[in-house]
Amino acid sequence: MNNHKRISALIFLSVAIIFGCKDNDKGTPKDEECGYTITITEAGNAFASYTNNCTNAIIGQSNNELSMVLNSPDTKYSLTINIKGAIQGDYVVKNEPPYGSGTATLFLTSDQSKIPGALSFFQGKFIITKFKDQTADGTMNATVTSTVNKKTYTLTGEFKNMPVKKILM
Repeated sequence: MNNHKRISALIFLSVAIIFGCKDNDKGTPKDEECGYTITITEAGNAFASYTNNCTNAIIGQSNNELSMVLNSPDTKYSLTINIKGAIQGDYVVKNEPPYGSGTATLFLTSDQSKIPGALSFFQGKFIITKFKDQTADGTMNATVTSTVNKKTYTLTGEFKNMPVKKILM
């Protein structure tokens, strides 16, 4: 049953991402007013930076957890974020259990040779600066040293007026 719940949540999140933001007449942000920016650097040099509107992203809320998928417009990079908490505040970035309340996991995948396939960030901070009216704002800053190539990568980003959709489990 647990796998069924996860599959249902992923299907819901995928559908929500496809339909994106709603019009302002329904009280939620338009694409121009909501979105995110992500920058990835290695040795201080930015090799990936993308900005996208809410058409390609959503925050799913299930119980006291949030899940986000923030893709680059060309889909070369995909950032998946899981937050143990659904309130405004600071969260510690971790990549190893236990994942208790107040933690966030950031997992970046790419089809680019600039990073080794996937990175799970282990140190940093994820901050939800606003969480109300079915939207969220926030920032993130995290680092990881790859076990494959021994390079250190830094990810920074922000999101604004991202729609939050409740996922029933």
